[in-house]
Amino acid sequence: MRQYKSQNICINPIVFLNLSVNRPVTHTPLDLTQLGPGDLILTPNRRLSAWLQRDYDEIQRTRQRLKTWHALRTQPLDSWFLEQYNRLALVSNPALPRLLSPLQVRSLWQKHLTNVVAEPNHLEGLIQLCQQARTLICRWHLPSTDWNLGESEENRVFAAAHQQFLEDLREHHWIDPAGLPRLIHDRWGTDLCEAERVFLHGFNDLQEPQLTHLESALTAAGIEVCVSGQHRQQGHSGTLSFVDYGAQFKAALSWAVQQHFAWPLKRFAIVIPNLQHQRLHLEKLCADLVAAYPDRLADDWRHVINITAGQPLSSFSLCSHLLLMLKALGGNLRLAEWEVLLKSPFFSGGVQHFQMRDAFIVWLRSKNRAFLNWSIVHELWKVFSASNSPTEAEPFPLFKVSDRTLAQRGQTTSLRNWLVWLNRILAALGWLQERTLDSESYQVNQRVQETLQSLTELDAIMDPIRYAGFLNEVSQALKAVTFQPQTETAPIQVMGVLEAAAMNFDGLWVCECESRQWPQPVSANPLLPRSTLRRYGMPGSGPDRELEYARTILDGFAQAAPQVVFSWGEYEGDSQLLMSPLLEPIAPITDFTVGMDFVSQEERRFQLAGLLSVDAGDDLGTELQSQSSRGGSGVIQAQSLCPFKAYAEYRLGIRSEDNLQEGIKASDRGSLVHRVLESFWREITDYHGLAQLIARDNELQSVLNQILDGEMARFRQETYLQPEALYQLERERTFQSVYQWLRNAELTRAPFKVENIEKRQTVSLAGMELTLTVDRIDVLEDGSRAIIDYKTGIKNTASWLGPRPEEPQLPLYALINPEHTKGIYFGIIRPEKAEWQGLQDHNVQFTERAARTVKSPTAGWADQVGEWRQTLEQLALEYQQGVASVTPLNNQVCQYCHLSPVCRIKEQHRDRE
Repeated sequence: MRQYKSQNICINPIVFLNLSVNRPVTHTPLDLTQLGPGDLILTPNRRLSAWLQRDYDEIQRTRQRLKTWHALRTQPLDSWFLEQYNRLALVSNPALPRLLSPLQVRSLWQKHLTNVVAEPNHLEGLIQLCQQARTLICRWHLPSTDWNLGESEENRVFAAAHQQFLEDLREHHWIDPAGLPRLIHDRWGTDLCEAERVFLHGFNDLQEPQLTHLESALTAAGIEVCVSGQHRQQGHSGTLSFVDYGAQFKAALSWAVQQHFAWPLKRFAIVIPNLQHQRLHLEKLCADLVAAYPDRLADDWRHVINITAGQPLSSFSLCSHLLLMLKALGGNLRLAEWEVLLKSPFFSGGVQHFQMRDAFIVWLRSKNRAFLNWSIVHELWKVFSASNSPTEAEPFPLFKVSDRTLAQRGQTTSLRNWLVWLNRILAALGWLQERTLDSESYQVNQRVQETLQSLTELDAIMDPIRYAGFLNEVSQALKAVTFQPQTETAPIQVMGVLEAAAMNFDGLWVCECESRQWPQPVSANPLLPRSTLRRYGMPGSGPDRELEYARTILDGFAQAAPQVVFSWGEYEGDSQLLMSPLLEPIAPITDFTVGMDFVSQEERRFQLAGLLSVDAGDDLGTELQSQSSRGGSGVIQAQSLCPFKAYAEYRLGIRSEDNLQEGIKASDRGSLVHRVLESFWREITDYHGLAQLIARDNELQSVLNQILDGEMARFRQETYLQPEALYQLERERTFQSVYQWLRNAELTRAPFKVENIEKRQTVSLAGMELTLTVDRIDVLEDGSRAIIDYKTGIKNTASWLGPRPEEPQLPLYALINPEHTKGIYFGIIRPEKAEWQGLQDHNVQFTERAARTVKSPTAGWADQVGEWRQTLEQLALEYQQGVASVTPLNNQVCQYCHLSPVCRIKEQHRDRE
């Protein structure tokens, strides 16, 4: 939502104008050395007041050489109005209306907009616009005939909500902060403001009715009113262009730091109109500066450079973790969110039991648990922790919350009671009990507590709410607070336009001086009638106003420091930019050089990488010490696909995380089919039993349904699917796949007997023992063995052949009992396909219908088995020797591999090119 510059309009802060044509105003430059206890300075913002206070204190300490002095009376105008309200409240009769807090005002707008907006689902932006429109109405003293014209649908919606808002204020004897200045003016007393002189310092639009009324009231009370602004300095200013729009920010920071090192006691500023948008980029540039000059800049660059743009309070980790916990209490979280919450250092055990909680997350990911709620995580933690040693199975702090406390989530109660409930939750979870907060986190926590406590103000205007409403109020309140941790005064200030106006510096750099920025396009509040904006010359009334405002601000910047640089970019991407025509009278800078040039940390790493050879001098790792190896056939497959992959995964233990996916994972689907067929063949055992069962189709379906009932119960425990209907769909899919498989593939075979199912066996390759689990071994009529491996994906026998086979699993199985094994087969089991893929001895009668996909090796079965043994023993020998060359079998091996940052194959290809 665009923030309208409702108080920063086109009056030059240097060229002061009369506030009222009927009242003379003394134009006095602000000389801090001549101020006394009877002088009061009012400013448009808090930062300018703080800046003046620091300057004043420095003058008293250094120039006047005083040890004690009276405090400078300076404050923002809004704070001064609040102070006058509090003073009036003590003496006023009748009593003043009750002043609403910003949270209460927002809640009122939300209530009334909900009544008038047809689709009140996304009100936050509209609430902000309404509050801005209300502020403009009050500052410009607009009667209802000017803001309720019905010129547009937006204006009609606002007028209806605003009318209800005003009626609510009158009925309950309330006043909002926007209406406070008018109330103060109406109740003004002669002794209210204790000041002899009042300086209106740094205001841009001195003809604004709110300011003219203030001036009239002060003058009527016998108080002298002075208008002041920044000191005009006759220095050197120039424009500086950069081909790349983004390069000006880096140059500005380099310039400011260089100036600081040359004159450590002076103050320098960088003005960036779109500061909030550029904040992250600027922070990165500051980190790059520290990396480039570690001997001159401390690790914490914030002691030297202060970026004034605040951030939403909710964006700080302490606050975001708190909101995540509240969200978890109210519904499902994604697994990535649970990972953040369970490992959070702000809750008890987040650091101490980090490893176990990380293992729990890995376990949940393996179960494809993409979304979980509080109670499900609790139950799954019990299952997971049961498999860990008692010393590691720490009581989970998230579940120290009593059931009674959790049950109170269903209550409807006041915000005060909800906050008491939240404190009990946080105490049970060990919130901030095991972590010493640094300065920033401490300040964030203080502000969070203040913001939460302020929610109790809403009880006066809100009905009791349920937990969802409480969560919404907390979230909105924390997001609405713009927060910046307090730091020591930094010599380099990176500021927005409004913050820097009316200030003086020892050096100033103004970025983004493109024509699109100075002047900005007209941006009016869409809730107010355009005719009213034009009639009164209000913000957004037309391009002339924006042009004058831009000219005034740039003129002020040009005289704010002895040295001023106005920079602009010629290109942003493919878009050509132009310098603002308002800066054409200023001469360009032709001799600019950056004395502290630096490159980003990414560029530095890239440069260093170019000095290194990525070709490994040795493709050998350490030799395998043990004759047995974990991983089974996967070790040989990995060695065949890429030796480096085998070494990294099986020797170094570098494994990728399981990927979460919608619906069922292919591996879980395959496991279900395997288990169903395992149970089926344990019961049926041979071809004749199968034929008899298929002849009685009802009985076949009954047997399969009974098996599926048992396997689906286990499947539900181990595999998470959402929505629930997916379990039934997977059951039906598995039934159809297995049913078609038995009828169209198994029944077409020659008679056989099932000998082994899922049997673990050992094979020796080049002295290395591998443990294999074979899906199924059948005995054929001639006494030979057929080895079967079920697959629910698409496979073919080409993956078994060559010096580096892609799928060496079945060739390995053929070596278990080579004298009797006469064929190996993929069983392709899918709803649309039931097919055998295999190689066998030419004498074997496996199936007549599969002649196209089940063949005999050209060189003969015995020779093929011998070739497999030679190939697989060579791969096993390489693995034992530690061969780890980055030589993938094909591009597909690298496509989904997680090891590219380690093997650096992309860098090798780049260097070859």
